[in-house]
Amino acid sequence: MRSLMRALGMVALLLTPAMAEAQGKLQSGVEAGILLAKFGGDDADGAKTRIGLAGGGFLRFPFGRIVALEPALIYASQGTKAEGGGITNTYKLEYWQVPLRLRFTVPTSGALRPWVYVAPAIALRDRCRLEIKQGNQSLEADCNDRGALGTRFNTKALETSVHLGAGLEYGRIQLGVRYQYGLSTVDNSDPSADLHNRVLAIVGGYRFGGPR
Repeated sequence: MRSLMRALGMVALLLTPAMAEAQGKLQSGVEAGILLAKFGGDDADGAKTRIGLAGGGFLRFPFGRIVALEPALIYASQGTKAEGGGITNTYKLEYWQVPLRLRFTVPTSGALRPWVYVAPAIALRDRCRLEIKQGNQSLEADCNDRGALGTRFNTKALETSVHLGAGLEYGRIQLGVRYQYGLSTVDNSDPSADLHNRVLAIVGGYRFGGPR
């Protein structure tokens, strides 16, 4: 949670110049949401959903009423859960994501406007924590802390993915869903490992500048 608050603070600083340009073509905004995350792929048998949070901001460069280019900076708490033998392992992966969205808005005569986007994205892993829980006992440590965990989970520092989003914008308020399809493997110990982030997000946001 502290990392998420730092992310939102950084985004606010980055958006200050953009807000000053709100009367022009350049627009900006903030967004936050709930993530339903888990690992996917052939090596992700038994992976279960972990609920996380995301928050950040975006800049929007409109090209007419329909098309816009929208780079964003998002802090996202992802990962997965795995259960077996009475033990629950929760993998808590946190990323700085930079998607570059190509956004299409359906022009309407009113304030309610549907939109969709597609975005390639890169993400830098901020940290990875592994929680092991059995009954009333639990242990949490860094994923690479073999001494504390008795094992290690070596994750890649850089991830590539594709984001697909859709939703509605009412005035300057927007609500939508996003699906993140990880392209690179999460597991850094085995380049052939088929283990990827799969994330469904429910996101709300507010836009500064542009039409109401």
